[in-house]
Amino acid sequence: PASRAREGPDQVRITGLTILPPPGSMSGTVMILAFLSGPFKVTFVGKESDPGFKGVMIVPTDAQGYEARPMMLTFAPGWWSADDTRRLNDFRVAMNELLT
Repeated sequence: PASRAREGPDQVRITGLTILPPPGSMSGTVMILAFLSGPFKVTFVGKESDPGFKGVMIVPTDAQGYEARPMMLTFAPGWWSADDTRRLNDFRVAMNELLT
């Protein structure tokens, strides 16, 4: 009988980025927002005023045949401000320029 080689990491083609952020943390939420790509609706939860937003709700907009459940992320123990949004957008623009 023919011997089969074991499949391992060298036979796997990585086609995406997996982010494993610390759950329920601001750093995890920022990592997800920084690299989020695709048809999503992002809604900030709370008020922009002091101290700021307390979280974000992300819902895929391309779900077909079912109602997509929102993913709720927190900025705990901190808050999110308009300046933070500007910095995140600047980072995303810089990453897009770097990768094109």
